[in-house]
Amino acid sequence: MSKSEVKPDSFMARNSTSGLRHSDAYLLAFLISAFTFVTVIVSYLRYFSFLTLNWDLGIPMQALWSTTHGYVLWETADYTFFGVHSYLEIHSTYIALPLAFIYKFMSGPLFFFVFQSVAIGVSTIPLYCIGKEHLKKSHLFLMIILYLTNFLIVSATFWDFHWESLIPLETFSMFYLLQKKKYVLSLIPFFIGVSTLEVFPFLALGIILYFAYEKYGNAMIKIHRMYSNPEYGTLLAYFALSIFAYVFIRTLQYIVI
Repeated sequence: MSKSEVKPDSFMARNSTSGLRHSDAYLLAFLISAFTFVTVIVSYLRYFSFLTLNWDLGIPMQALWSTTHGYVLWETADYTFFGVHSYLEIHSTYIALPLAFIYKFMSGPLFFFVFQSVAIGVSTIPLYCIGKEHLKKSHLFLMIILYLTNFLIVSATFWDFHWESLIPLETFSMFYLLQKKKYVLSLIPFFIGVSTLEVFPFLALGIILYFAYEKYGNAMIKIHRMYSNPEYGTLLAYFALSIFAYVFIRTLQYIVI
């Protein structure tokens, strides 16, 4: 492999630092707390105003309740319309299985409102860790505020409950850990993401392609010449794992379950 085939280390690699700056921790904690408080209150008010729906709140409430009563993620909405006997036939939301046993002791809509808001709020921590290496403090926190208050995040949070609310935390965490070359640790958000929704393997593929291109440029497609490079080999293995994960969960969804 010639030097021309590999890009020089980027700003990201040369200037990387880890962790959360102590001086920023309080501001970030305030933003997370404020976002969680406001969105939970508004969501709960919508619930008491009869504005929540079966499809976005009733399904997860019944699916988690039925799991602890002998029926794995069974809910009437999809059974009525599609004849399926488990929510897992609709989405690969295996993360709901362990959550069902927590929900057993904290059942009710408030569980989902808090869970969703905290997940989105906490996703600003890995987002901060990614951005602090590239942005000034004022610009970084402006970006975080815009992220928490943009229409897509706010409307999705107010409108009942979505398993997709976990995706930002999982995606940002995986990106940050791969950026730091902590490949083993990055498998934690990867597998949680795969267990959240079947779309996550595609997000993982995008992240892997980004890092491969950022370091190797167009040379990344020369697998026969690059695979002996340890870092490239790791990214290549991650790429294959993402494809396998998607095929595996789809096989479970359409054939096994």
